[in-house]
Amino acid sequence: MRRLLLVLAILTLTACTESETTMSAMTDTTAKEIVERYAQEALDLSGWSGFSETRFSPMPCDDDDTAHAMQGTYQLMVPLDQQPNLLDRLRAGWEAAGYTITGQRSFDGGGEVKATNPKDGAQLRLTTGEPPAVRLLIHTACYQPTA
Repeated sequence: MRRLLLVLAILTLTACTESETTMSAMTDTTAKEIVERYAQEALDLSGWSGFSETRFSPMPCDDDDTAHAMQGTYQLMVPLDQQPNLLDRLRAGWEAAGYTITGQRSFDGGGEVKATNPKDGAQLRLTTGEPPAVRLLIHTACYQPTA
């Protein structure tokens, strides 16, 4: 669990520091809707029927908490022998959609693929975990929250 929290913190900092210098202004609700669209796209590419777990949280992008990135965390339950194909399908789908693949690696018992949408700075990461769990993390670029 500590490792997952550390990874989420690093992803949030990365999402905010690597995003464009001009931030959009939007509500947290709008940012959550953006994350949900990316999650649905990933689910469609995966071929699975639904997520077993879903969480959202706005994360600060600066020390003053004046800018946020919305984070969505999703879990799929995928048999171990099908996880490599799942990673390949999402990578291919993200590439076809024009996203930049920012990383892909294999490790003992799994792997991960990371992508960024250059149009809006959204970052996506699919990582295998303790079988059969697979995590999808989605971050918007930083934005100025409005009421």
